[in-house]
Amino acid sequence: MVTSKKALIQEIITTTSHILKIPLCKITYLRMPDEYGKVVCLFSKDNYQININEDAIKKLSDLEITAAMIHETRHAYQWFQIIHPEKATETEEQIMVWQQEFAHYIQPIHDEELFLNQHLEIDAVAFTAIVTKLLFRQDLIIPEIVKEKVYARINQMQKQYEYLRTV
Repeated sequence: MVTSKKALIQEIITTTSHILKIPLCKITYLRMPDEYGKVVCLFSKDNYQININEDAIKKLSDLEITAAMIHETRHAYQWFQIIHPEKATETEEQIMVWQQEFAHYIQPIHDEELFLNQHLEIDAVAFTAIVTKLLFRQDLIIPEIVKEKVYARINQMQKQYEYLRTV
């Protein structure tokens, strides 16, 4: 993989981790099985790492890579909220829902609609939409099937990250 893409990935994950006030994730580059061919990256809670599909990442623009890394780092934040309740900034109810969904996570290759409708995914898409809009002045393309839920979550979290507008 091109060194500049690896540097971009490292920078985005580092910056997003700083914004979210969580420890930096380990980053692993690998070739994923054929059924995961379109999956760009995955957060692994077991290893607290982001697994990046080397083949898929080569086909993306820098902005698409950035959005994917922001999204996966948000999953790291969600997991951090679960395993460190003493440092939690989310509601207890939100954390309980995330914990349940992490325990029974639906992968995108199994059922895309169920996958997208998980609270974990709605939250990660909403956070990515906020950050890409505030920092890059770009609108994230949000799947129609969850657009209403994502915008509701954006409205809940927007004030929390408004300071990014000044960065």
